[in-house]
Amino acid sequence: MTPRHLVMLAVLMSLLAPPSRAQEADVPLAGALHRVWGLDEGLPQSSALALTQSLEGHLFVGTQEGLARFDGNTWTVLDQAAGLPCEEVVALTSTPDGAVWAGTAGCGLVRIAQGAYRRL
Repeated sequence: MTPRHLVMLAVLMSLLAPPSRAQEADVPLAGALHRVWGLDEGLPQSSALALTQSLEGHLFVGTQEGLARFDGNTWTVLDQAAGLPCEEVVALTSTPDGAVWAGTAGCGLVRIAQGAYRRL
């Protein structure tokens, strides 16, 4: 993937990203939940390259060794063995139709929807 393609991918991902809101400034952070996830908790690698949250509320984490989906209790690794065409996920976004788009190093864009992977 050329640098030009990466720039185009970054622009596309930022345009497709749903709006998000920061926590209100007057809300104290006391008692805020803090968790650390790594290999022992089910991630394919301990370094996250990209994050997004799907409409269903799943947290997706892109790593150099695959994509991981967290349902609030369990991590599921989505890698080549699970059908993902490339494992290094460098960009993620979710869309209003419920799909998650992954920008990969080597395979371009991959659309993930209803358990199916479609490489563009």
